[in-house]
Amino acid sequence: MAVKFAPTEEKTSVLTIRVPHQLKERIEFAAEQQGVSINQFALYAFTKQLSELEDSAYYQQFIRNKTRQDLLAGFDAAMNKVQYRIPSEEDGWDALKVAEPDMLSEFGKEFQKKK
Repeated sequence: MAVKFAPTEEKTSVLTIRVPHQLKERIEFAAEQQGVSINQFALYAFTKQLSELEDSAYYQQFIRNKTRQDLLAGFDAAMNKVQYRIPSEEDGWDALKVAEPDMLSEFGKEFQKKK
């Protein structure tokens, strides 16, 4: 899958970085495999890594001062808003129908037996 970037009208800056030869070779190889320039690949890699760092910081802040019980209660509250669903064989492998909670527990028991 090639990395594609939409053209932007933002002003750009030049960033010069020094990397070890072996890393440069790996970057060139990865860019070639993706069918993009080294610049496009580096832009993608920087953007992806920065997003991951920002996400990590957000979630660390989110869970700060929360107990495990607080987090599990929040998860349970969110899951209680989701309707129970069991796949319907009659409608095809990708069809879903709403099920009653007691049906779900029976489905769970059957699933555990199969494991």
